[in-house]
Amino acid sequence: MTPKGPLRGIGEFFAQGILFRGARIVDDITHDEQLRLAVQRAYRLSALPDRAEVLLVLQLFREGSRQSLLSRPRGRRRTVDA
Repeated sequence: MTPKGPLRGIGEFFAQGILFRGARIVDDITHDEQLRLAVQRAYRLSALPDRAEVLLVLQLFREGSRQSLLSRPRGRRRTVDA
């Protein structure tokens, strides 16, 4: 999903964020240079990753998150009062 046209004074990162918020997209990522820079820095990559590499990192992250949720030990639930 891409914006129809540029928004005056709004960069690509925020324009995509506004679009995602308006379309109520909650389980996707924007495809902009800021995200690519963040992935490059987080994973100490020598070059800026392309869209396919960013999507691969996201897929691996989601799989790892899912596994950590499934392997979380079950115990007594914490409540505000406890």
